[in-house]
Amino acid sequence: MPKGLMLLIAGWLTLALGQPSPAPSVSAVPWAVGGIAQPSLLRLSDLKTLLESKGVKFDQVAVLSRYLLEMQFPQTANALYIRIIDHNNRSYAVFDDIFINLAQLDMGVNVAVRVEGWDTPTITIGSTSFKVGSRDAPVNPYLAYMYLVRKALLGRGDAPPYLSKLLDDNPKARACLHTLRVSDPEGTVYAVASRRWAEINLAAPYDRILGGFPQPSAFDVAPVDGGLVRLHLASSSAQYAPSLQAWQKSKDPNSLLLIKLNGKITDQNAEYQVVVPSGGKTQALNCK
Repeated sequence: MPKGLMLLIAGWLTLALGQPSPAPSVSAVPWAVGGIAQPSLLRLSDLKTLLESKGVKFDQVAVLSRYLLEMQFPQTANALYIRIIDHNNRSYAVFDDIFINLAQLDMGVNVAVRVEGWDTPTITIGSTSFKVGSRDAPVNPYLAYMYLVRKALLGRGDAPPYLSKLLDDNPKARACLHTLRVSDPEGTVYAVASRRWAEINLAAPYDRILGGFPQPSAFDVAPVDGGLVRLHLASSSAQYAPSLQAWQKSKDPNSLLLIKLNGKITDQNAEYQVVVPSGGKTQALNCK
């Protein structure tokens, strides 16, 4: 069985008498361990209701003394394996595990894989497309997208249980707000990474940053919202590399690479394009 952790969604099929049924949706539930926010949880029963109607087959398998949810999508080479969390006497699937699985497992030849959107993302696996989150109970996809970006830029496919430990939690790393006006659709995902953050992550073991981040290490992921991308960076003035190669070779730890994800996951990597702001730099609107 291929390794991985991931899954998503569930649906409510509410039938109103004499009216068309609303589209099924799966609301997200926040989850924290020791006061630290964790990936969103998706109610397992709702997820099964939504996806079984689309031909997805479910099973539970025991791996290393814990149960994972096995999800087999139609016409795919491998199943997804998602952590199951029992919370307040209900069973939930861990949202982030869906993105992680899709970036680790070969779903098969000519099987399209897409993840698009922010708080109510749409996930497409082959012929199956579904949405999770709702306006009242959105998912928080920040760490899931961070994982996709880290793997695509650094080649690090390992997925520790606590992805937040791969980010600098020093408030100074996110002290300055930079904005970009763009013409992309709402929910299009941008990411920015400093060379310092990259080098420290490249040298890190599987599940943590040894010794933490000695200096503020900028990294952020954000959606297009109202025609703007809002990025929280470490300094008031930000300089962007003109290409991936230039960023990889840069000796400046503050050099930034700005990318835009197009939603496709091809050969277990998120597709993206490098974006260079006008003049190769931005100035913060304000700093805390």
